[in-house]
Amino acid sequence: MNDVSIIIPAYNSEKTIAECISAVQNLDWDGEVEVIVVNDGSSDRTADIASTFPRVEVINIPNGGAPRATNIGIQAAQNDIVVSLDADAILEKHWLQKIMPSFNDQTVGAVAGYALTGNKGLWGKIMGYD
Repeated sequence: MNDVSIIIPAYNSEKTIAECISAVQNLDWDGEVEVIVVNDGSSDRTADIASTFPRVEVINIPNGGAPRATNIGIQAAQNDIVVSLDADAILEKHWLQKIMPSFNDQTVGAVAGYALTGNKGLWGKIMGYD
């Protein structure tokens, strides 16, 4: 159970998507990390920026909201372990190493972990993540 699919639903996320994907691609993890960005009808450069990264699948869909985009990403995922990650989240290097052992317990079906936000705007500051 080393392979993980990371789904990033993104809507008008051109200011944060590059930092988010970079953090995912810099994770210290022995298994495969499949990255799927679901561009939820963005009118900015979100899809273009995400497409510049190697080993990132970009799925373009009409805007329908984050839950729909996440579900489309999950359907496309190739691995049993699926992470849903906000497009403004920045994972620390050992994030997967910290959460994955929890899945060895058969009573565990979901795990949450701490992530910083790349949202440098007012909302990010209010949330205390900036």
